[in-house]
Amino acid sequence: MFSDYSWADLGAIFAMQGFVGLTLFAVFVLMALGWAIIFGQMGVINLAHGEFMILGAYVTYLVPDEGRGGQARCLALEPARAGERQDQAASALS
Repeated sequence: MFSDYSWADLGAIFAMQGFVGLTLFAVFVLMALGWAIIFGQMGVINLAHGEFMILGAYVTYLVPDEGRGGQARCLALEPARAGERQDQAASALS
């Protein structure tokens, strides 16, 4: 399985995978810290935060697969869409 790769290639792959793992870890840490701060200040567990994160991740996953855009376009447009959804949710509660 690994016989097709040189030691330099395997080292580069290992380094890239390590960087990806650290990046994903950093995202999870930032999400956890954000939730801890928000829930600590509000004193209430609001499950809508997780819904918005999952919805954003799903849209980020789907848009590049359509072949009409790219991940950069999706990542550029999603914060605006998330802001619209939060404004709609806030106005519905008022």
